[in-house]
Amino acid sequence: MDDETGPKKHVHPAEVLCAVGAAIYAAALTDGVVSRQDAAEAACLIDLGLLEPDLHGGDSLRPIPASVALPALLNDIEQVVVRQRRFGADLAAVFAPLMVLDAAAPAGSSPPVPITVLEGHSRINRAIDRAIAQCQKERLSIQPGWRGEGHLSRALPRDLLLAERGVRMRSLYNTTARESQGVYRFLDQVREAGGDYEIRSMDELPERLLVFDRGLAILSADPEQEIAVEVSHGPVVRYLATVFYRFWDVATALEESSPSLPAPGLSARTRVIAGLLADGVTDKQIAKRLALSERRLREHIAKLTEALQASSRTHLGALIVRSGLLNEGGIQPTLAQRSSPTRG
Repeated sequence: MDDETGPKKHVHPAEVLCAVGAAIYAAALTDGVVSRQDAAEAACLIDLGLLEPDLHGGDSLRPIPASVALPALLNDIEQVVVRQRRFGADLAAVFAPLMVLDAAAPAGSSPPVPITVLEGHSRINRAIDRAIAQCQKERLSIQPGWRGEGHLSRALPRDLLLAERGVRMRSLYNTTARESQGVYRFLDQVREAGGDYEIRSMDELPERLLVFDRGLAILSADPEQEIAVEVSHGPVVRYLATVFYRFWDVATALEESSPSLPAPGLSARTRVIAGLLADGVTDKQIAKRLALSERRLREHIAKLTEALQASSRTHLGALIVRSGLLNEGGIQPTLAQRSSPTRG
């Protein structure tokens, strides 16, 4: 607890002389001396060198003329500047021979920074355009979410450039892309331009990923796709390409028709939703992972509820597990079900 009987603390920058300090200093100049107790309210006077102990009285302070105190302060500052300049000169001497070595090295011999953070759509798009301009053999992409006309119209000029260059293109979309005629038109346009382009779909996909010639990757670093990471570290990029093909191997070709299902009235999408509900995934997370609107998701859940005659959501989850619905053939497993051990 503060001692309210003692002098009030005066807090302000060291280079400022407060009104209280100015008044005490003026009185000290008039009287030739000031007691420590009276000066305690303005410690700034001592910091500025305007008061110093009186050699004739242990409890007194005497004022120093401002014309004397100012040069003393400036001299202290100058000494600091001199030390900093000397330190800078020493650093320059240490780095000088290293800079000579850099200048003598062949152009392009210095390794690039392996990871660069890209913030903002414009910077991300510029990085993608540079990567496309340099891509010669292969472009892999994972494109989660709904691929609407706006997305496709922006992607088309880029993919046509790659098609003209004979670049092999492989893309993974969410299963909802199979319901978009725009996606089929987009694929036809790229193929008509000579593009070696295949699209496969999955119910669940990770965040956006682009891999160019297995030497450069750009991946989304946040759900809003406002931040991305550009990676040029060879082993990491090759690992990402391997991950892409793990997904590719279990995905369904865009043109391939959905497999017939033994239970009438429940689509493959509804069954995948059933698996996610059984895993305890929330509605909001399911909608995001499957690129569905919440309204469409509620329709699928309503079909499940009706088919299994569930009386509540908790009851529905229990019935999904007991019904054997998740074990029937022809259903593409969710990512969680692929990576989890078989339930007993």
